[in-house]
Amino acid sequence: MFFAAQLLLPPETVMLVFGLAYIPILIFFSWLLGLAVWIARRYRLSRTTWRGIRFGQAGSANTYAWASVGYGLLSGITLGWYAPAAEMRLTRRLWRETFYGDRQFRILQEDEGLAGPLYPAFALAWIAGVVGYFGFIWAYMYVLFGGFENIGDTPPIPDAMMIAKIYGLALVYALFVGLASLPYAAALLRRKAQFLGLEGLTFRLDARSLSLGWIYVTNFLIIALTLGFGLPVAQLRLWRYIFKRLEAEGEIDIEAVRQNADRGPKAGEGLADAFDIGNVI
Repeated sequence: MFFAAQLLLPPETVMLVFGLAYIPILIFFSWLLGLAVWIARRYRLSRTTWRGIRFGQAGSANTYAWASVGYGLLSGITLGWYAPAAEMRLTRRLWRETFYGDRQFRILQEDEGLAGPLYPAFALAWIAGVVGYFGFIWAYMYVLFGGFENIGDTPPIPDAMMIAKIYGLALVYALFVGLASLPYAAALLRRKAQFLGLEGLTFRLDARSLSLGWIYVTNFLIIALTLGFGLPVAQLRLWRYIFKRLEAEGEIDIEAVRQNADRGPKAGEGLADAFDIGNVI
């Protein structure tokens, strides 16, 4: 629709339409993204069994989708600082409505301190993102104009060497921010396992920055070198990493658990795949 408007309408009308429609469309797609996460998770849990007993997802997809929209807006207003709390609250919303057979998962940590342990690692990632961004802009301007003394002049027409340098700068920026974000990514996985309980069970996930970084880097190479066809392999490698390092402590009376009566929907992954978020766990 936007492409059609650019072709058929005057420029000032296009800008007006774009300005009026941008926020509603952004909210709509944010809602649709949350819907995709919930639907895909329900579908996959209904097809996941342990000792013959199905998992299940209860609750409302629409409620979760609107919660993800609200938390996303709060994260934007706070320049990202609400993001760890938003992530943990959305995760809690999913897991407190998750069942193993007829037994419901417990949340061991409520609002107070829910995301607190994540903020030191998040602060490192946030600061690295800001510093890296300004560093990238500084280097970009230097490369584009051939030196700071030329800023203000008409930029030269980019040649192959200049484009290669700019892409190289972008790669350095991505690696810098990615490395700084690894402690937060690992802490987030550990925290999500730590606040869960099931009957007498508690969970622990031994996710570490270097080992998780190796998975991310090799997965990126698998996807890039296969032009995307290796995506299922990359997703499976991440799942295997998580579940091989996940430990359960305590006891559960398996004999007392009854089968989940909800067999789940017949389909449910298409929307998540359309958004390229097939790695929903």
